[in-house]
Amino acid sequence: MEKKQTLIKLKDNTIILNNNNNEKFFFSNFISKIKSNLTSQINSNKIHIEFLETENKKYFIIKIFYLKQTEFNFFNTEMIFYIKLNCLFPETYPTIKCMSNFIFPSLFDGRNFFNEIVFNNNINSLITNEIPNMIKKYVNNLKSKIYSFIGEYIIGYVYDINSDFLMNETNLVYNKVKIDNFNDVIIVMTQICLLFFELFDEANFEYYKLIEFYEIRNFNDIKINHDSKFIIINLNLENNNIITKKIVFDNNVILKEFYENLNKRIKIIKSFFEIYKKGNNENDINILINTIEYKEKNLLILNNNTEIVEYYQKLIELLSENNDERYEFYIKKFQKLLENFK
Repeated sequence: MEKKQTLIKLKDNTIILNNNNNEKFFFSNFISKIKSNLTSQINSNKIHIEFLETENKKYFIIKIFYLKQTEFNFFNTEMIFYIKLNCLFPETYPTIKCMSNFIFPSLFDGRNFFNEIVFNNNINSLITNEIPNMIKKYVNNLKSKIYSFIGEYIIGYVYDINSDFLMNETNLVYNKVKIDNFNDVIIVMTQICLLFFELFDEANFEYYKLIEFYEIRNFNDIKINHDSKFIIINLNLENNNIITKKIVFDNNVILKEFYENLNKRIKIIKSFFEIYKKGNNENDINILINTIEYKEKNLLILNNNTEIVEYYQKLIELLSENNDERYEFYIKKFQKLLENFK
């Protein structure tokens, strides 16, 4: 019967993989190897790398600076990410987080991109020295992903409010707030989310546990009550489920500031996604029109061609969504095509 591996942490930062070979994994040796491998990539990949270790030596951080490059034609500033390794690695996975505002909405808001960058590349083992190139590839494809929620927040996970949020001035933090059954909650307002935290360790006011979070674009209605110092937010969740959140503040000044900032961000993010979706739809519309015209010119037999029917249906759907003036024209063309099928 095969024995399962267990990991035992020793005082000298050694992890013993308790298996038949009594193999040892030395975290310090592993870090030295990573440093060597990554340093060799600097010149070839136009990146700058810094290696940092926390004072308690529990974490090792690889900070990666990607210089301005022409292939990233949708941003014009330096891009910074970091890889954070726990000394219990490989028992615990690394985290990959962004540290610069190179794109809107900003990714510099505590989200972890490890699963999307590494596991979506079908990497079965954690080959850390390959991650800088994976990040580069991931960012190069961001335009096609930015409409959806990317990265992840984990409910119950502990976050460092300072390094994860306060280092970016676009993230707003509100203290001593009450929601549901939680008192003394911290709210973080990013460009896309509201996150609610409770204190994790009373001896350390930097680490907070995530209670819940919501995307700002799902907010439908916000009502403010100055007398009772609270805000009511109605949110649309999946499957058209609507929930209501009541947020109570200590004073009206903070209440008003929160209300105004949240309203601004709702308008900005909803407008952004509408424009983005319309732009994507316009691109899809042009592709569909070109495809239909090509097939109509080059297919000798259009009768009973289900493929071209599907193209027309998708095109008409998009034209209708965008209130496009070409809608009537392509409806008539489509009707004529269907008549020929009969």
